[in-house]
Order: sequence, then structure tokens, then C-alpha cells
Amino acid sequence: HARGDFRTAFDKTVDDLREKRVLSFKTEEIREIEIRRDGETVVISRNEVSEKVDTQKEQRAAATEAQTPQKKVLWQTVAGKPVHQEKLGKLISTLANLRCENYVEDAKKHEFKDPALTFVLKGTNDHTLSVFKKTQTDAKSWPATSSQSPDVFLLPDSRVEDWKRTVEEMLKPREG
Repeated sequence: HARGDFRTAFDKTVDDLREKRVLSFKTEEIREIEIRRDGETVVISRNEVSEKVDTQKEQRAAATEAQTPQKKVLWQTVAGKPVHQEKLGKLISTLANLRCENYVEDAKKHEFKDPALTFVLKGTNDHTLSVFKKTQTDAKSWPATSSQSPDVFLLPDSRVEDWKRTVEEMLKPREG
């Protein structure tokens, strides 16, 4: 006597069975990210800086422990402008294990030109994600390509809009 309905276990479409991960890397390997949008390119580099010791008590503690100074990761544009560290970290984490909604059948990567948004992540290996303009204005997904996927795939509207907003906020000069 079988438990449950086997039909749901085996009644799958090709799209259901396809691997949806289209970009995968270790975040700590990334040293530089290039963001291209609206004809503009911004390059952000990862720098490790020694953390400043603020108080005399901490200075004495650090001197007695005789350890190497703590390294802090600081991301900034190649022009030396700081970026919003938390937003960039979240963006890189999102890209590090990116899954698509589904794939665009009968579409070839070379047919897609002039991406609306491109991320080039440089590190141990280089990874590229290009997001293209929607094929229809009322579409709920954006066509995209990745250096780790041979096929054109779709990303949800909410995710791409969030990335665009994050890039804007991240690059805004911060008061303080």
C-alpha cells in the first residue's frame, strides 16, 4: 500500500526540473564590483584597512596582547568615494546565490544587447550578470544572462527594481 499520491512526485515539467541557480560564488572572494547602468559605469573596490583603536584602555589592551591590528573591509569607488557598506554587502550576498524564476525558451544570449543593468564581480573568478529591458511594458519579469548560465532566464520585477534602488541609494553621498 503506497502512501500519498505519486503523481505529484513525478508529474513535473522540464522547467520544474531545471536548475534555477544562475550565479554562484563565495562573497569573500570578491575584490571589485563594476556596476553599469544608464550608460554610466561605477567601479567599487574592496579595501582592508586597520581598525582604529579609539580609547586609551583599548590601546593598552592591544599593546599587551601584541596581536596584529584588526582588519576592516571598506568598499569605496575607485575615485575614493565611500559607498553604503551594508547595502553593498546585501547586494553581493543576493547575487552570490542567485536563482531565476524560469528560462526563456528559444532565446539566445547573443540576441540580447544593451543591458539595462550589469554587475561584473571580480575576484578569484569573474562573474557577470546582465539584466535587459523588459520585452513588454507590463511584463512582471526581466530577461537576464549570466556568465554561469548558457541560457537566457527571467528575474522577478521586484528583485530587479530593488537592485536598481539599492544601487542609487548605495552610491548617494552620505551625510554625517
